[in-house]
Amino acid sequence: MATGAVPASFSGLKMRESSLGFGKSVDFVRICDIKMIKSGRKRISMIQNSNTGPEIVKLQPASEGSPVLVPRKKYCESIDKTVRRKTRTVMVGDVPLGSEHPVRVQTMTTTDTKDVAATVEQVMRIADKGADIVRITVQGKREANACFEIKKLSCAEKVGFFSFRINKSSYNIPLVADIHFAPSVALRVAECFDKIRVNPGNFARVQSEDDYEKELEHIEKVFTPMVEKCKKYGRAMRIGTNHGSLSDRIMSYYGDSPRGTVESAFEFARICPKLDFHNFVFSMKASNPVVTVQAYRLLVAEMYVQGWDYPLHLGVTEAGEGEDGRMKSAIGIGTLLQDGLGDTIRVSLTEPPEEEIDPCRRVYLVTQHDKNELFEYLADKALSVPVIHHIQFPKGVRRDDLVIGAGTDAGALLVDGLGGDGVLIEPRPGF
Repeated sequence: MATGAVPASFSGLKMRESSLGFGKSVDFVRICDIKMIKSGRKRISMIQNSNTGPEIVKLQPASEGSPVLVPRKKYCESIDKTVRRKTRTVMVGDVPLGSEHPVRVQTMTTTDTKDVAATVEQVMRIADKGADIVRITVQGKREANACFEIKKLSCAEKVGFFSFRINKSSYNIPLVADIHFAPSVALRVAECFDKIRVNPGNFARVQSEDDYEKELEHIEKVFTPMVEKCKKYGRAMRIGTNHGSLSDRIMSYYGDSPRGTVESAFEFARICPKLDFHNFVFSMKASNPVVTVQAYRLLVAEMYVQGWDYPLHLGVTEAGEGEDGRMKSAIGIGTLLQDGLGDTIRVSLTEPPEEEIDPCRRVYLVTQHDKNELFEYLADKALSVPVIHHIQFPKGVRRDDLVIGAGTDAGALLVDGLGGDGVLIEPRPGF
């Protein structure tokens, strides 16, 4: 198999100076940067290097047998086995997130936030199911005001006049505010909730897009008070990009792409270290699990370049319901967990939020087995959960034998990969 290496920095396609490491080292190459030179009787293509520094990027074939070499960026600790990526610890209330702690499970309420009683009751049902964190949408000032009462009641001791069915003596589950379009609302709710989720695609809307540097100044002006508020109250933050709601500014530079999703988050994330704020996590959600995986891997590759160790929230947005929703989430979340990525997860279903907890735990559990041991694992365990695993087929074992050996009442689907590898997705009843 062909391999190679080139200097990390070369002339690339830059509509503006990108602050991502990819803009410096692994950018697209313009036709004018690929020069034809003669070597004997042959013409070969040469990439013009714009930096003679010592850093080297490893190259790999674009596909098996392809003569085209592409840069290979590190996006996980190991591509051969699951090794959890090392991260710092981020505190969400009293719950720590990060590689030194278990992968946390969370979900989101579906009630009208202004209905305090219904929201608190749903939070308690979610807590009874074993969730670690609950997110609540906060659209406006009335919802923000209701959050103070929700937080108070959600952490209350068991008392007789509560109309809620309580299974524990007390509740103290961290609450996360989901914010869109309203920085002032975020500032208000940061005084009571444990974590704020900010969507870079709509948090700081810019009216004019004539000067990119001025746009960044506007983002920093709007976002800085939010960061300072979180520092003051000891709150956590999630900078959560959604592939379906990228800003017009990002769309004009990067299009509807995973890279645009990453850059959208980095516009905000770069402000945090400048203000000495590090209690935040990233998410790169999309409704397409393939795009989700691409965006997260791109994000982590860039964090390796930057030397950042912030935790990750994993999820596939708008996954749906029933088996379809569970399978989409299993593909996206399961793949990333196998990469060793992810510190908190949510399986997003159009069902009651407490129904999301069990799929979260099952997806996590079935990705914690060594890839080379999967065949034996499937043969030994009578699992009532779906299995998704990137596998290397044992010598002498045919694909059909592996599927039959895994066994399932609902059937199995095997998607072949390259070089004898594949992805086994095994749906089962009860998931």
